[in-house]
Amino acid sequence: MQLLLTDPVGYTSNSQRARIATELWAVQNLYCPNCNSPRLRSTQTGLAVVDLQCPVCADGYQLKGKRGPIGGKVRDAAYSEAFRAAERNQFPHLILLSYETIPGTVNTLHIVPGAFVTPSALEVGKPLAPTAKRAGWIGCNIVLKHLPQSARIAIIENGHARRTEFVRAEWRRWRFLRKQDVQTRTWFNEVLKRVENLGKDDFTLTEIYTFEDELARLFPRNRFIRPKIRQQLQVLRDRGFLEFRERGQYRYRRSFRSR
Repeated sequence: MQLLLTDPVGYTSNSQRARIATELWAVQNLYCPNCNSPRLRSTQTGLAVVDLQCPVCADGYQLKGKRGPIGGKVRDAAYSEAFRAAERNQFPHLILLSYETIPGTVNTLHIVPGAFVTPSALEVGKPLAPTAKRAGWIGCNIVLKHLPQSARIAIIENGHARRTEFVRAEWRRWRFLRKQDVQTRTWFNEVLKRVENLGKDDFTLTEIYTFEDELARLFPRNRFIRPKIRQQLQVLRDRGFLEFRERGQYRYRRSFRSR
């Protein structure tokens, strides 16, 4: 994998240069983490939401490139389209690419499986002014801090590419989410996030229960928050992310990521 971004010829706008350079790099260098395809291809211009697609499994990807570190949110398409895709579990996988200059090298590249993007991760924008070309159009942002940190699968870290087999092995751990409905995926995200937010490996059920009020506000129709928390901890255990140590005692397994 080459890490060099080249400067496209014929573009004076910095935003255009960045878009063309990052997409060209992705087509020439990225592989599909979901299958054995060694490449991704660019989709037709104007195709909503999807920038790249795997020619083998047909999975779609959105490319979000930025000079410098990726912030807490990234711009997305029309809110209505993004909401429908997130609700139906049809959201494309997110490619988060960070670079310093064009030409220059790719510093960091993470991919987030699209199943992690639920409606609660979308931030609705303000309608465009009546004088705008697309008056009334409403866009949105994907709020990355609303996703679990472990949802980001690193392909490149600090200018070094990880081995392909490690990336694909990590990707397979999240495939089960593709078959889940929006409510199940949202619950999984929210409980996993709070396990991460404790900031330690060993924790207790009592500590997780401190998030009960937050979760009740997120799921106002659910009157059984604590049983739902326990259910999601069971899912995390069954998927290998948690160990049950003894009654009410858990260990978060951070060591699943291979280099």
